[in-house]
Amino acid sequence: MLTQTEVITRWNDIHLFDEPLVEVEDNPFSTYDAQSSQYIVEIKSRDKLYDSWIIEKYKFDINLEDSIRSGRDFLYITEYRRKLMVWNLNDLVAVDYAFNWHKRWLPKTTDFENKEKVLKEVGYLLTSYAREY
Repeated sequence: MLTQTEVITRWNDIHLFDEPLVEVEDNPFSTYDAQSSQYIVEIKSRDKLYDSWIIEKYKFDINLEDSIRSGRDFLYITEYRRKLMVWNLNDLVAVDYAFNWHKRWLPKTTDFENKEKVLKEVGYLLTSYAREY
């Protein structure tokens, strides 16, 4: 699995002619991981392959609202085995994509030491709707 910084570097290497993404490091309360004048970006690295990828409704709502307010697109990037799968969530909303929101018991954090589960509202991003790099 790539680190968040490695995912950002890989994106920037692929998109040489775009403004580079910058990691959001100085704000521990940020709801997204990277940004540019074009994008706000949530990043996940996974060690298992899925047909659909979970997105939390809370982060979806707050980041989509921020993207609309700031005139940027909200990208959701999942990395699996160095491959980046990228969804433009503004585009999905524009075509009435079915996220299939529902509540599910999931780990409170991705920290594997903490096994506590909480009820989260989540939806799904199908791989077939992603751009792959």
